[in-house]
Amino acid sequence: MSARTFVDTSVLLRVYDEVQPRKRARAKEVIAALQAGGPPTVSANVLGELFNGLVSPYLHRGRKMPPMMSRDEATGRMDFVLAFRTVSTTPEDIREALRLRKQYSFDWWDGVNHASAKAAGCDRVLTENVPSASTIEGIRYENPFDGIVEDGESGA
Repeated sequence: MSARTFVDTSVLLRVYDEVQPRKRARAKEVIAALQAGGPPTVSANVLGELFNGLVSPYLHRGRKMPPMMSRDEATGRMDFVLAFRTVSTTPEDIREALRLRKQYSFDWWDGVNHASAKAAGCDRVLTENVPSASTIEGIRYENPFDGIVEDGESGA
């Protein structure tokens, strides 16, 4: 069931990534497969990060890139994720994120996502930001782009 899979912003942004076409194709494939099994889970936090990531300049291989799209275009493109199961971030999730940050050295947003995924009953997180332990407190982390090398990148 897809609802047990939490999708991180890093995966959703790749759906629109024209700079890394192999990762873009893989992201679309992964999202389509998840949707076929029912809506995957995201948090309100992930939706905010996605919108911000679409409309903000970003770094790619040390080079400043322009935003992926305008605010108006991003507003229209958010529809596909609005069909996902969206969970709130609660005060309990924030407390849990603080504990996770201390115990596992998560960065802030990854801790919030883990706490939200755990509270939502997810057992898997799809992200490019896989922690050093691939399973933490019953939640398995997977990078759907493992092994994909874009032109001009090394496989290391």
